[in-house]
Amino acid sequence: MAQKTTEALDKALAEKEVTMPDWPEAIAKAIEAEQIVLDVGTVKATMGSKSASAMYVKTIPSGPEWLAGALALQDGDAEKVSGLFWYGFDLGVRNNKRPALIAQLEGPQKIIDRTAKDLVAAGLYDTLAEATEAVVEGRRKKGLPV
Repeated sequence: MAQKTTEALDKALAEKEVTMPDWPEAIAKAIEAEQIVLDVGTVKATMGSKSASAMYVKTIPSGPEWLAGALALQDGDAEKVSGLFWYGFDLGVRNNKRPALIAQLEGPQKIIDRTAKDLVAAGLYDTLAEATEAVVEGRRKKGLPV
């Protein structure tokens, strides 16, 4: 597939700092038609004195047919496109990556404690100990740190 990328993205791909996502068909066609340029973006998160960052493939509607690229990125919804404009296209991707960075900074125990507390508050478990045990077991089954 032909695609227009920036030098920064080419470098990040070569150094395996980021991987190219599998694009839905409409977005893949817009990339091939150069209605979307691919760049590298960075999302950052800070928790107390700790901070972390992650790179991702950033999509930028571009060229004379930029609106077609923007529509492809928003499933053809013109109302979303008009509401988001340039900066907004990037926010959804960054917001999806931020929770993983925060979890990385917090460490597993804070995640376990918060999840267990939420489960008790939702009435799914009677005690915090039961909920904590269930959360730890679920994380172990998924191969997550506990």
